[in-house]
Amino acid sequence: MRTIRTPKKRHAFLAAIAAGNSVSAACRAAGLGRSAAYSWRDDDGDFAGAWDEAIECGTERLEDEAIRRALESSDTMLIFMLKARKPAVYREPRAAIMAMSSSPEEMRSLVEESRRLRELPTEQIEAELAEMQRRRQLANEAPGNVLHKTNGAAGPPAPALRSRPIRRLLVARR
Repeated sequence: MRTIRTPKKRHAFLAAIAAGNSVSAACRAAGLGRSAAYSWRDDDGDFAGAWDEAIECGTERLEDEAIRRALESSDTMLIFMLKARKPAVYREPRAAIMAMSSSPEEMRSLVEESRRLRELPTEQIEAELAEMQRRRQLANEAPGNVLHKTNGAAGPPAPALRSRPIRRLLVARR
C-alpha cells in the first residue's frame, strides 16, 4: 500500500525533525513509514531541502539544550562541549589515546621517537618525511603490488609509528 503524501504529513514530519526528533519519531508523528519518508525525499527535491533545513534547526535545538545542561547541571556535558569547541586545548592528545591501546614496547618506541624528533631541526624532519613518501611511492609502483587488506591502499601500509609523530611535530612547529 502506498502512503499518500499530503501537506499535513509533510508539515508534521518536518516540524518533528526541526524539534530535534529522530527520523523514526518524526515518521510516527506524521503517520509515515520510514521507507515512505525516504522515498519522498528521493522523489521531491523541495522536500529534501526542507528536510535538510529541519535537521539543521533540530541540531541547533539539541546543541542549545546540551549547552544549557553543561552550564547548569552536567560536568560530563561540559567536558564534551569544551572538547568539541576547542579540541586543541581540551581533547586528549593522540599519544594518550594510543597509550591506552598500545603495548608497553610500542609506547616506549613512540616516546623515544617523539624525543628524537623534538631534537631534530625542521629541515631534517621534512627530509625524513619526504624520504618516507618517496619509499612509499616506489613501493606502490612496484610490479605485482596488490591492495593492502587493512586500508585498501596500494602497497604496504604506511609506516604509521614513524610518520605520524613527524607530521604532528611539523604541524606544531608551524
